[in-house]
Amino acid sequence: MRKLAALCLAMLMAISCLAMPAMAADDGIMPLGALIHCDSCGAEVEVRMTKSDPHEMSVPSCSITSIPHIHFVTVHRYAYTCRVCGYDKSGAYDTYVCYGGQ
Repeated sequence: MRKLAALCLAMLMAISCLAMPAMAADDGIMPLGALIHCDSCGAEVEVRMTKSDPHEMSVPSCSITSIPHIHFVTVHRYAYTCRVCGYDKSGAYDTYVCYGGQ
């Protein structure tokens, strides 16, 4: 019975975490993006970021182990346009999770 109650409370908390941003979006409130400084003029700019779904990548070895294994790779893309000087910048970087031959 306690496990069922704990599960219900956990589900309620998860739903509430999803509901709050959705309610804010309905009121016309846009979530803030990350702020960084423009590489050209130094003004604060808002960065638009997206990321891909993780995908598997086979690797022969890495810094953790020397045997062939799988990495789960996520590609993060970012872009901004400075409102002060008009400088555009975009790029991408990867993050990975190594399963070390498991």
